[in-house]
Formats: sequence, C-alpha cells, structure tokens
Amino acid sequence: MGMRLLLKLFLVLVAQIKLYAETKPTQISIDPLVAFYLTASDTDRTKHSLRAATKNHPMASKPLFLALRSTAWPPGLVPIYQVDDPSSGEAYLARRLTHAKENVVEPLCFALPIPSEVEACRVNGRWELEATHQDGALEFLYMDWAQLSGNLFGRMDPDTDYRFAWLTGGSYGGKNLQIQINYIDTDYLLTGTLAAGSFQGKWSRVDGLDGGDWTGRPVGAATSAWPLGPLAYLVTVKDHGKSPRWELRVTPKEPDHALCRVWLPPSPSKPSAQGSTP
Repeated sequence: MGMRLLLKLFLVLVAQIKLYAETKPTQISIDPLVAFYLTASDTDRTKHSLRAATKNHPMASKPLFLALRSTAWPPGLVPIYQVDDPSSGEAYLARRLTHAKENVVEPLCFALPIPSEVEACRVNGRWELEATHQDGALEFLYMDWAQLSGNLFGRMDPDTDYRFAWLTGGSYGGKNLQIQINYIDTDYLLTGTLAAGSFQGKWSRVDGLDGGDWTGRPVGAATSAWPLGPLAYLVTVKDHGKSPRWELRVTPKEPDHALCRVWLPPSPSKPSAQGSTP
C-alpha cells in the first residue's frame, strides 16, 4: 500500500513538471520601442502627462523620447511609473510606487538604468523560481524584481493565484538578496546569493512550519538585445515651479536626480540601429 501511494505521488509530480516545462515562458515578449508624447490635461491645459502612441491613438507631433513596454519586467531595465499628485493634480515620474501598488499598477515604460546603477540593476527583471518544501514537494513560480538604492521591490506573477501575495520588503547588495513576502496572512522570508547569473538560497515560513532550498534564473536575459541609439537622461526636477516635474538632459555627465536613460527619437535621415546595449 505504501509503495502504491509513493508511485502515485511520483506520477503526479512527473505530470506537474511536464506541464510546467511545456507552458513556462522561456523568453519575454517585448514590443519595439514605443514613442512617448507630452499631452496637456483636458481640464487644465497648464498640467501635462506622458502618453504612449498606439495604433488607435496616433500622435501628430514629434515624440519626446522612446522607451520599452512589456507586461513582464525585462531583464536589466528599470520600471518607470507615472503618478498623479492628488494635491496638485500634476503627473510626476517615479522608479517605484508606494507599498504594494506594483501588484495592480503597470509601469508606464521600461528604460535603461543610469551608468552607476547598471551592475546593481542586473537583479531587475522577471525571475523563474524553483523551491523545495520540507516534504520534498516542488514549487514553481515567477517574480518581477527591481532595485532602487539597495531596496528590492516588485511583485509575484500577476497571472496566477500568487497575485494575492505581496513583497513587503527586500534588499539587494553585494550579490546578496533578501525578500519578505506575505501570502494569505502568512509571512515568508527568502535569502539568496547571485552566482554565475543565478540565485541559490533558502526560504522559510516565519512561523517555522515550512521551508527549504530555492533557485532562481532570469527569464529572457540571455536572448534580450536592447536598441542602440542616442540616449538622454530622464531627470526629476525638484524646483519645477510648473508642470511637468521632469526633463530630458543630453549630457556625458550623470546628472543628479536622474531616473533612467531613454532613447531619443531618430532623425528621418538616420534610422536607429538594433543591437546590444550594456
């Protein structure tokens, strides 16, 4: 009887692994560079926000900059959010949202990190995780991660039941990662170290009722190629005085309060090249 039960469990596990292998995404589908325009508010023409051009909503004017859009977070890029200030009605740009809103709000776009953050932002993107429970069962899941000043934030896979889980805290530095997660009123802790492009570490329920090893691999990192072309810094303007509260700067020196680097629109006579951008 015991052997029959073990065989049944083994066959179920094999079926789950096979289904996972057949359905898991091995790459991230990313659209070509999208043009972004500055548009005035319908109710207050002095206030502006950024809007992406689409087939259904083309723009007649020249775009301000180009950036990437993707439902899954692309490897090595930084998410940029557009947030409305409730006190002023103005839109401003931010690298992250207030706690836990990443689960329900998609980034406006994704852009290149500033040069001083390229190495730290290697943790950015979607990661495929495989975790082992105390009873030997396997768990497969995905997370989107990004770092800002050593703090790690992100979301669980929004297409599964894990969309109800929240990354309540985290850090990344010196190739060491720590993440706190709350899922159905239960707290979890993940710790790991990056080596040869993958994470290995331990996870546990904070109450000690479960835990084990986990590994993490980036999704799409080996095949992603970012466009080449002229870049500009997207910079937060502190003493703005008027909308918008950011500006583009083309400069060889990394400016203060820079959020990211975006692509400039190509001139009609010089189409943009495609290739890898470090």
